[in-house]
Amino acid sequence: MIKNQFRQTGKKTDHDFGPSWKGNLLAFGFLILTVLGYFYWQSDQAEKSFVKRVSDHSRMLAGMFRLSAENSVTSQLALEKTVQDFLSGSAQFIDYLDSIEPFSGNELDAFAKEANLAGISVIRHGMGTVSGPSGWSSIATCQAEDTPFFYLSEQSLYVLNKTLSSASGCIIIGFDSSGTEKLSMKIGLDRFLMQINKLPLIRYARLDKSMISNSDGAPKVILIRERNNNIAETTMPFESGTLIVGIDANRYVHTINQMQREFIAISIILALMGLFFSWLLFRHQKISFRRSQDFERKLAQQNEEAALGRATATISHEIKNPLNAIGMGLQRLRFETELDDEYKKLVDSMEKALLRTSAIVTNLKKHSQPINLQYDSVSLCNLVNATLDLYQKQCQQNKIILSSKCNFRGTVQADEALLGQVMENLFKNSFEAQPDGGFIEIVLTEERKFVVLKIKNKVRDVDISMLEQMFEPYYTTKIQGTGLGLSLSLRIIRAHGGNIQLNVPEKEVFQVTVTLPFEPAGR
Repeated sequence: MIKNQFRQTGKKTDHDFGPSWKGNLLAFGFLILTVLGYFYWQSDQAEKSFVKRVSDHSRMLAGMFRLSAENSVTSQLALEKTVQDFLSGSAQFIDYLDSIEPFSGNELDAFAKEANLAGISVIRHGMGTVSGPSGWSSIATCQAEDTPFFYLSEQSLYVLNKTLSSASGCIIIGFDSSGTEKLSMKIGLDRFLMQINKLPLIRYARLDKSMISNSDGAPKVILIRERNNNIAETTMPFESGTLIVGIDANRYVHTINQMQREFIAISIILALMGLFFSWLLFRHQKISFRRSQDFERKLAQQNEEAALGRATATISHEIKNPLNAIGMGLQRLRFETELDDEYKKLVDSMEKALLRTSAIVTNLKKHSQPINLQYDSVSLCNLVNATLDLYQKQCQQNKIILSSKCNFRGTVQADEALLGQVMENLFKNSFEAQPDGGFIEIVLTEERKFVVLKIKNKVRDVDISMLEQMFEPYYTTKIQGTGLGLSLSLRIIRAHGGNIQLNVPEKEVFQVTVTLPFEPAGR
């Protein structure tokens, strides 16, 4: 009943100490989740900051693009106005000179070369056309409108048509636009885009004229992730098309990856710390539970021994006197009466039964009484040899081979009488376990701060699962045993601070190991 109560108590205690280390794991798990949430928040903030920075840079580029476009248009108009004024002045001068004396073809050719003109044609209605250089007249025709100015893209020419003031006809002047086209390219949008492409962190910049919007919208940023080529692409609509700018995003991606690596490292560290501290807490709680279990076991054992002691005292008091009376009566029958052989055998059997009963009561009384140690310096080697001498003759008769090896010649502080009782119980068990002969091997050694006594003997069949029960009171495998020898021996050895262990090291070999503490000399 006490053991069942202890098992129930142990289960309850095990159930109680479990949540502590589990709670520690939950706490570290919550901490890891918190770090995870912080990482995602940091990633979101970094992405928003990066997108805002890209948008600001894109807006700045859009403003520069718009300003460049306006400057390009203004410069183009100013250039064309300059060319028109130049051609208009040249046409008026030619008209003036022609009104004084008409030009010849060679004179117009020389004038065109001097004035850097592509060609000059004077068309007089009814009088023909004079041009210079030759072949110029093939592209020259009078226009109905006075002094029209236009551009011929196929011939790369600016052309001015002026009506003659002195006669019916017109003057047509051409100017080569190749030089102005180079200037237009230098101040145009294409040149601006080329310069933008040369800026650091700008991967590409282009104007998509197929995507035309009527209004300027906010820049749209798309992150394009590729291996070692991460780009933040921004699209900005204009009236003339959509400006597309790709900005290097490798640094941003590297920052996010670095944050991810740091998060993984922190999570692993927290997980390992959580497991380590939870293991420490679990181990500490397990040790505390075992201590509590040992304390409860000792308390239950003490209660059991106290109850057994009270019962033993009562039984001894009530049984001893009748046993003594029966013994005295049997002795009177033996010595004072004439008994035949049959009754003598009956009296002998009754005396033997009486002695066994008296021995059981005596052992029970010894087992239940508290152990009071009388310490003295005891030589275990001498104690072992003395016990062997008692069983030497019996072992020879039963064909049991005795062997002993004492590697410890020192002494221990112990109760010699109680240790002698333990040695006798253990040797007696080894002797009685081999009725058909065998061996008893005794080895006494020193291991650190303990003296170790090992007793081996031959045994037929031993159930290993029943070894622990052999220390329980009244458990015995012998027909006439009381089951108190090993239990009492264990109590005596534990009272000295030692322990007894039973095991089967090999087949048909039984071993008893007794350990006793001692202080080595010189320490």
